[in-house]
Amino acid sequence: MNVGKAYDKIIDEYAMIYGKNPEYKYFLDQFTATVKKGKILDLGCGTGDPVAKELVKRGYDVIGVDCSRKMIEAANDNVKKGVFILGDMADLELEEESYDGICALFSFIHLRKKELEKLMKKLQKSLKPGGAILIGVREGNLDGKTKMLGEGMYMHEFTEDELRILLSGLTITLFDKREFHPSGEAKEEHIFAMATKPDYHEEANEIEEIIKKEQLTHHSQEDDAMFENLLKQVVSDGRGEKEPLFSFYEKADSQQDKNAGQAEDIDEFVKEIEEPKKAKQKPKTAVQEKEGFKDLLDQLIAEAENEPVEPEEEDDEEEEMKKKARSPLDDENHPLNRILGEEKPKKKSKKEKEKEKKKDSKKSYGLIRIRFGSSKGR
Repeated sequence: MNVGKAYDKIIDEYAMIYGKNPEYKYFLDQFTATVKKGKILDLGCGTGDPVAKELVKRGYDVIGVDCSRKMIEAANDNVKKGVFILGDMADLELEEESYDGICALFSFIHLRKKELEKLMKKLQKSLKPGGAILIGVREGNLDGKTKMLGEGMYMHEFTEDELRILLSGLTITLFDKREFHPSGEAKEEHIFAMATKPDYHEEANEIEEIIKKEQLTHHSQEDDAMFENLLKQVVSDGRGEKEPLFSFYEKADSQQDKNAGQAEDIDEFVKEIEEPKKAKQKPKTAVQEKEGFKDLLDQLIAEAENEPVEPEEEDDEEEEMKKKARSPLDDENHPLNRILGEEKPKKKSKKEKEKEKKKDSKKSYGLIRIRFGSSKGR
């Protein structure tokens, strides 16, 4: 039998039994707390009492749809400010994001699964972001023809999982089960559920605001706390006292500079000691091995000419003359003495030296005369 015609027959009895369900008010309160204002679609509105009537009373714009002619007539009489349409909810054409909220209390139980799935897709699209849908169904496993208040009709009962799957894509905010005892009828198990459509734009804005607050407050506070803790750290200065960490590093840098200065002073001191020593050292002559007596003799002559001169004393002219007259042969270790095997000549008196000079004028010492003669005569 057609569901609409069946309800035409039981309209009065149905309104008296189901229209007085005490649970309706509680769930409408939950619904209106979520949907603050706007346009509401009431699917299976019945006589308009109590759902449409209560919503209009609270300031909402209500559009009701029902497949029973007599139900629509009663709704128009009961709710003057509402708009009610006769039609099959499964065939509705709905504009996207056109409703702030949707109520479907015990109307989905008369739709087959395929019809319900198709309708649910359209309902989700017709909801505005942040909008909500309130659903009431009978719990059970019935799916087929049955009798209600003596009239046969199609009915589909829901399990909890089935209802949750139907609401997939929405955010379930309420899910509750209640018992209902209609007079003269068997006890019924009812499930009430409410779900909202995600408002991605609003959520994105909220997340953005949270991030901004975190950056401006929480994050900066962490930075301040970290910096403050760093400044409060202390280290021992060796005397058991404490000082700020930055002061410690400042002192360390100062000590490092001081040590570097001391190192430079030491280097200068070493230079002052080493340089006079180097100045007093005899210049080194590169001695190379040479073959032949002539080459050796040339080498000895070069060493004799490079013999260092002792410091002069201005106030002792006699000593200065002695030093100038001093011959390299006076040195017993002189290389030429070692080669010729001659002994160091003994010091003679002035008279003896004069006699020697007279004799030297008559004699020629050959090689020795050449060795110690003037370098110009060579």
